[in-house]
Amino acid sequence: KQRLQTRAAMAPVVEDDGAQLGSSETCYGSHVAAEAKSRHLLTGAIPQTDEESVRVLTDVYGRSPPLEARRQERMAQLDREIHRIPPKERGALDQVRFSNPVVFEASSHARLLVESEPFDPADAALRLARYWERRVAMFGDRAFSDNVFAQPVYSDYLAYYHKCIRVLNDPQMEDDAKSMATIFVNSVQRIKIESLDRVLEDAPAADKKALVEAQSRGAGMSKEHKLMFLQREEFMETEAAQRMMKYWDMKLRLFGPDKFCLDVSLHDIEICLQEKRFVRLMPGTDDHQRTIMAIFANALEDDGWTVENVGQYYWCIVHAALERQSCRDNGLVVMLNYKAGSKDLNEKIGPVRHLCRSILFECLPVHLRATHVFFGPSAWWQWLLASIFASVGSMIQKRAVIHLGTDKENRRELEERFGFSPENVPEELGGDYLFDSWDKWLKERGQDSAFKPIQ
Repeated sequence: KQRLQTRAAMAPVVEDDGAQLGSSETCYGSHVAAEAKSRHLLTGAIPQTDEESVRVLTDVYGRSPPLEARRQERMAQLDREIHRIPPKERGALDQVRFSNPVVFEASSHARLLVESEPFDPADAALRLARYWERRVAMFGDRAFSDNVFAQPVYSDYLAYYHKCIRVLNDPQMEDDAKSMATIFVNSVQRIKIESLDRVLEDAPAADKKALVEAQSRGAGMSKEHKLMFLQREEFMETEAAQRMMKYWDMKLRLFGPDKFCLDVSLHDIEICLQEKRFVRLMPGTDDHQRTIMAIFANALEDDGWTVENVGQYYWCIVHAALERQSCRDNGLVVMLNYKAGSKDLNEKIGPVRHLCRSILFECLPVHLRATHVFFGPSAWWQWLLASIFASVGSMIQKRAVIHLGTDKENRRELEERFGFSPENVPEELGGDYLFDSWDKWLKERGQDSAFKPIQ
């Protein structure tokens, strides 16, 4: 029953034509109805667990599905109420939380309380405290034995880490809760950075040549630099090390040995009009505090650009996104405009697309949350989509949304369903953000500041 309820809550949004988002009918390619205004490509052809579905839908829509959002809010309320209980009345509960910090994430005790109706967080906190008090009275130290808990998995620890970050940013949370969260966060960061350093030390010399050179010049050594790569890879140190090494390899490739360890500004690279139109950052965020970047394939239809120059420009713009706290904390959403595309254009920009994909997906520590792809009224987009999806992983496929409507329809759907206000949508896609405003930002940025190595 729980699984059915969870699945039912994972696709609560209904499109104008009555098709339910997230169902097995919303596959990419021929399964996307031509009359649909937009369609999320969470496909039945890509198997995924309930947990994966929640994460995908959260990334696409910027908010958790209703049941998951309710669970998270109730868990936060329960946590706040626990720390309002006098310490002498919650001694056993504190003891179990210190001996097993992820007890709430890995066991069913708290989950049963937050799913009960009606939910009273203060009463639930008292019941949980009394439960552990009586359990200790009956079993003594055996009440905290490891074998009495459900064994936590990696995702439980990761969920608890993010919960601790929320606790530290919650003004309503008590000081002792923040103290416990600080201990866990600092421990995770210290241990993972040490593990990352060991992985890098053991990496083949050829793979880390650019990284070693950068570190010898004083770049890429800070705790913050390493944490960005660890957080991007959900604290998997092997993957974070690979991304770090590829980051410096790519920067060396793009800017050469004389510049790759220096601050790079737009003033240092050649930018033509096509490149300016190719990639743009929107001035603000979506309603869920995620940075928005727009890419225009048709901007490269005319000659005058090179793959290397486009790569340098793209690198600098994504770096500008990473300078924003919203991007580091909440990730990036991309709008990809193929409305004026064609098969010939797709073949022409193939090397650029491959380079930009490598920069975004393999090198920079940016978390791409969702991709919104816009097409005009033609059938060629299905061929293109199949071609693109053949070369990207399922993570990207699951987080793609196809838009087939008019500018007016796109404007309404982006605002109402995905939280994109018109001032943060380019004029070519039905929004109010003008290219002249972007051109002005580029000129000011090129004169006043540089894109520093991520620190």
